[in-house]
Amino acid sequence: MLSHAVIAILVILATWTILAALCLGLGAWYLYIPAPKTQVSSLKTNTDFFATFWLGLATLFAFLQFWHFFAPIDFVCHITLMTLGLLAFLTITPALLRAIAASPRRPLAASLLAFILIAIWLANRGTGPNADYDAGLYHIAAVKWSRLYAIVPGLANLHLRFGFSSTLTLMAAFLDHTLWMGNAAHFLNTFLLAALAASIIRSAAIILTTSVASLHHWLLLFSALLIQLRATYSKTPQTKISPFTIHHGLPHEWWALRTDSIIAV
Repeated sequence: MLSHAVIAILVILATWTILAALCLGLGAWYLYIPAPKTQVSSLKTNTDFFATFWLGLATLFAFLQFWHFFAPIDFVCHITLMTLGLLAFLTITPALLRAIAASPRRPLAASLLAFILIAIWLANRGTGPNADYDAGLYHIAAVKWSRLYAIVPGLANLHLRFGFSSTLTLMAAFLDHTLWMGNAAHFLNTFLLAALAASIIRSAAIILTTSVASLHHWLLLFSALLIQLRATYSKTPQTKISPFTIHHGLPHEWWALRTDSIIAV
């Protein structure tokens, strides 16, 4: 039993790694947008990989919403996004490795240790059954509708909750292919919470080890108080998790870009 639990945790961690690479790759496409001659893009000059990740995640959600207007979130959508994201990730991998190598050793080691412990805890929670009441009520059905059909006008007439538009059910449908079919509930919420945890740890490291911490770093620390509460939703494509993480993670990185207080990696 213990070996099965360890394998399940490793599979979840491996899936997160692929999803993180996908988001980094989708965010990397913004690096190819020409900046105005009078303004140098902070994202391009500093290559803040946290900002790149969150931009990529937001782009993934937006792409799925746009695609779903015209077509189901099927295998064609899955392979298209995977190709666009993972190929772009390969182009920024050398810069990512250089940034990691250039980071101060002690803060990096402490941050990695903290993240590994949190990641294992979240992955362990993700191995549990999809026992949320709303999962059986409409989440699972909404994911299947999204995977098999484009937006269906009047679908909420079958049940009012089918009218709840959620990016997370679309992302669950996006993952509901190949080796991940039927298992998206074990990966998604925990992945988003792990991403937010990584940003919180980075902010804590900046506050403790540098003199460039800004207000947005302190504000992001308050998100840590809510992760335990949201972790109760870690075993179903819960509609609350998507806005929770995006509303905490993306504005922080946008504020960092606007105030030029970026610490690469």
